[in-house]
Amino acid sequence: MDDPRFQKIAKDPRFRRLKKKQEKIQIDNRFSSMFKNEEFQPSAEKVDRFGRKVEEKTGEELKRFYHIEEDESENEA
Repeated sequence: MDDPRFQKIAKDPRFRRLKKKQEKIQIDNRFSSMFKNEEFQPSAEKVDRFGRKVEEKTGEELKRFYHIEEDESENEA
């Protein structure tokens, strides 16, 4: 940036983009059932914007925002 008014924005950590690993929220194994349970799935949209039926993707929408954290004790066994 050449404009001196915006020099602070380039160095300020509040305006930096997150790394891909840090974007998703870590979810414990206790809450992993929310990806399979029908109560957590969006129910409003069964058709796309052209009126065609859409395949139901159980948990795919939630997996974009959450990451399931695996227990270290399970990995060692």
